[in-house]
Amino acid sequence: MSYNYNVYRNLSTQEVIQKFEPYTFPSFRQKSKVRNLKEPFFVVEATYNGEKVGLAVLELLHNQPHSLMKILSLWVKEEHRRRGIASQILRVAEKIALNNQINYLNIIFQNNWESFKWMPTLLQKLAWNKPEKRTILVKLAYKQVCDLPWFQIKDFPANFYVTKWVELTETELNYIKRKKVSENWYPDELSPFQLPDLLVAEGSFVLRYNEKIVGWIIIHKIGEQQVQVTSYFVDKDYRGTKASIALIVQAVEKIVKQNLSKEFIFMVSADNKEMLSLSKKIAGEHNTGAFTEVWVGQKWLQGQI
Repeated sequence: MSYNYNVYRNLSTQEVIQKFEPYTFPSFRQKSKVRNLKEPFFVVEATYNGEKVGLAVLELLHNQPHSLMKILSLWVKEEHRRRGIASQILRVAEKIALNNQINYLNIIFQNNWESFKWMPTLLQKLAWNKPEKRTILVKLAYKQVCDLPWFQIKDFPANFYVTKWVELTETELNYIKRKKVSENWYPDELSPFQLPDLLVAEGSFVLRYNEKIVGWIIIHKIGEQQVQVTSYFVDKDYRGTKASIALIVQAVEKIVKQNLSKEFIFMVSADNKEMLSLSKKIAGEHNTGAFTEVWVGQKWLQGQI
């Protein structure tokens, strides 16, 4: 079979949704609702006899010191899979990256997607780095946990307390940003500055110890009755305290009392062993459906590092 590959440049969010949404996986529309995506976008399309059979949506981020292309969506029609379409789309994406002075490529995929079976092999064939497990998504229902012993930890230990995220001063916000730059304080994916327009002020708090900021929980509304704990972070020196649990309990109870949601999605860094252990206690050790692994594949472009 002979496939044609087309590139569409400088597309807005609405143009991608209107022209290509049915051919995106994961859904570009949904991603645009829960992330601050940067326009314009590139789309690489594969066609066969005029029919769309493969598609990728690309986001170009010219950050310093390294610029990045994110493969936001990669889809191949089922009956045309295993014919090299995904490989060729990624090769075209790499050429676009080189032409736009991009340092490296990035793609994210989950272990509950069918593509998880073949994505590592595909990336290896194209000389990408070995994918890394970066984040765990934990689904939590209030009714499953409200009577558990850990959820009764509502009082903060001495010298710990919380304040609302929205009440932070500009000086305090800059403190968090500077500490990230100087110490790489928290993982990029747990940044508390994501999606400000979706912030749930009633459930987003800063954890303090003797007035010092030592953590936070940031919650976003991603559906009519669903919220996402986009950033839950506690400084490593304070993770062993009951304050880290009380922070979760307070946020969850505030959300439920406001009738905003009774289901939560937590994002936990895969190398945060303390939080992963806590998550298993929270959701249930054997409740495998509650845990989703998020993997990241990357490729540095030679000569541009």
